[in-house]
Amino acid sequence: MKTSQNGINLIKKFEGVRLNAYKCPAGVWTIGYGHTAGVRQGQRITQEKAEELLKNDLIVYENYVNATKLPLAQNQFDALVCFTYNCGKGSLQTLVRNRNIKQIGEALLLYNKANGKVLEGLVARRKAERELFFKSVTTAVPQNNTTNDAKKLPYDVKTICDLNIRTAAGVSNPIIRVAKKGEILKVWATCTTDGLPWGKNGNEWYCLKYCKMV
Repeated sequence: MKTSQNGINLIKKFEGVRLNAYKCPAGVWTIGYGHTAGVRQGQRITQEKAEELLKNDLIVYENYVNATKLPLAQNQFDALVCFTYNCGKGSLQTLVRNRNIKQIGEALLLYNKANGKVLEGLVARRKAERELFFKSVTTAVPQNNTTNDAKKLPYDVKTICDLNIRTAAGVSNPIIRVAKKGEILKVWATCTTDGLPWGKNGNEWYCLKYCKMV
């Protein structure tokens, strides 16, 4: 999955942008939108460079969240990317270990300290991430022997034919397996790719055009 604009906006809101290197509350040299790798005292960058660094950093943190293999809706993914951007891979692994989806969202609030001290900025950030994590998500499955009414995630669909299950949304992505006609699939997240609606269950993506709600 990739971070949506909502997730990017949340990161930008709490990171802010600084074009001159500075030390964050944890004592780490930082620049741009919270970028730390290779930053040195006295460094200065342009706004364009700050955007570039953010884009590159997002890939790293998206990979960390995707590696958890959790069945996340887009808002949940965005919240965890924002959290990981701030707290790092190790904290993400601790956050998700032995917790279900709901417990993960609630546990976000625990990560509000730097150097052992509670910081109001982190309290506010964790609350915003939790709010995004638990935001109600609705989607509409396109009409194809099914209803077109919006339904809250997650929900179940049934395949109306043998259906290729892929590694990612998009017809050019590798096929993992073939779901037989009538198989029930869980929809945890949705997106539109190649002009088609796609659903996700874990690491499996499938075209919702060939499914109907159950």
